[in-house]
Amino acid sequence: MLLGCAPAPQRVVPRCPASEKVQQRNDGFEARVDGARLSFVFHASRWSNLLYQLDCLARLMPCSTEAYAALWQKDLGGLDSEDRAALERWRQIRQRYQGRIEAGTDSEDPLLPLPLSANSVETHIRLAQRAAGGLERYRAYAALFMEPRDVEASAQVIERFAERHSRAYAAQRAPLEERAQALAERFRRAKLGAFIERAARFYDSELPPHTELEFELLFRPEHDSASYGQNRGRVSFVELVPQENLDARLAVVMHELFHFLFATAKRDQAVRLANVFANDDDPLAYPAWGLLDESLAAALGNGMVLEKLDAGELERRLGRPDGLYSDDLIDAVARELLTKMPVLLDTPGGLYADSTRESYLAAVRTAFPHGLPPRAYLRPWVCLYDPSFVDAYDALARAVHAPVTVSDSSVVPRRTNIILEQRARWSRVLMLRRADLQHLEGYEGAVGAETVRQVRQRAKQPGAFVVARASAPQAFVFVADTAPEMKRLVADFAKLSELRAGVVLGGT
Repeated sequence: MLLGCAPAPQRVVPRCPASEKVQQRNDGFEARVDGARLSFVFHASRWSNLLYQLDCLARLMPCSTEAYAALWQKDLGGLDSEDRAALERWRQIRQRYQGRIEAGTDSEDPLLPLPLSANSVETHIRLAQRAAGGLERYRAYAALFMEPRDVEASAQVIERFAERHSRAYAAQRAPLEERAQALAERFRRAKLGAFIERAARFYDSELPPHTELEFELLFRPEHDSASYGQNRGRVSFVELVPQENLDARLAVVMHELFHFLFATAKRDQAVRLANVFANDDDPLAYPAWGLLDESLAAALGNGMVLEKLDAGELERRLGRPDGLYSDDLIDAVARELLTKMPVLLDTPGGLYADSTRESYLAAVRTAFPHGLPPRAYLRPWVCLYDPSFVDAYDALARAVHAPVTVSDSSVVPRRTNIILEQRARWSRVLMLRRADLQHLEGYEGAVGAETVRQVRQRAKQPGAFVVARASAPQAFVFVADTAPEMKRLVADFAKLSELRAGVVLGGT
């Protein structure tokens, strides 16, 4: 066993190649890469793998649920009715604890939402259970967030699955650790630590010196489905498939890390930037803000990081539609940013410089010379919908891929206007039955008098339709008699390529 380099008290952590920083720990290992300001820790353990699989099987997060279900069915004795009941208890317990942990601030409120931070209760519970490392400490750590009865009930779920998982992990451990060490070595060889520190300066991230950014590496069996990586604060959870391209996987993980760097930016800086976009007269400014976080992460992670690891693979991906990112809007903007980012990363003021914002808006214009489609204006958005249209609302939410959505299944103005007033700069959608048009005048302040007039005029004719207000804040009023009609409107709306005012669907 090779011992790692230990930091001296009150001194900068010494640099040390990842291959020389491997430490066996109980049922796992760590590999470290130490940079000038940040340290990067690659970790794998039986405990973390077990808890991740429980969360995944309970459908608590986007992950390889089908792959893990197939693993348990094939190699771990199956999942009987009692197992499924236990997983449901696990899900219900976790979902009882929601909300956010927010620090007080004297800064002004942003007019548009900032990148989401990792301060949800769900995230802290997940990180606490990971840090426990075993069942007894799990009880102590979980008690910080949960009621005693939920602590014990969740511990019993862990006990139910632990022995079977332990037997399977004995076979999974060697290939997982081999892949994990290879991942850490690629990270070191490509000098990604220095690149991330450079990106942290660009984002003006408030991470203190010597912060550890951790990568929790998770065995995922071969399966005909996508694998996942996700960031939760300082920890990125990474599924590793035995034969998967490690360079592509590492690029995806770095993508998630760049989201974290933006989310930990100095709040005053981030608020000012959001408000500049909100107050910009450029009609592209609003949707450009909605695309900014994801486009930067795609250009930096899926683009520049992958180029450092495997330039040929990046070239192949750039040759395919949506090859850089699986969203046509993000893919197009990220491609334009790729050539700009080497300069922007070292621009004084970083992301918050006027020249950076202008360069970014120019990239959006180049990517969409004829303007962005209407769905791009729903990042973020407020949606008020008749309860009978919940499936149509869900379909529209999937189509727009908005990072932030606020919705209510009520179309009564006296109840819902406060939602719109609190988000005065956000785009808004009303999904109404014809019978709901009795409330329309109550939304005149939200969608505009001219939009109300156009809806009233079009409603004199039969058929479903959509009326749009193209000026900020953009508004879209969907009107249909039945749920199937509304779903068809949503499908057609998602295909529109040009934002214009008036009746945009269902014209006569």
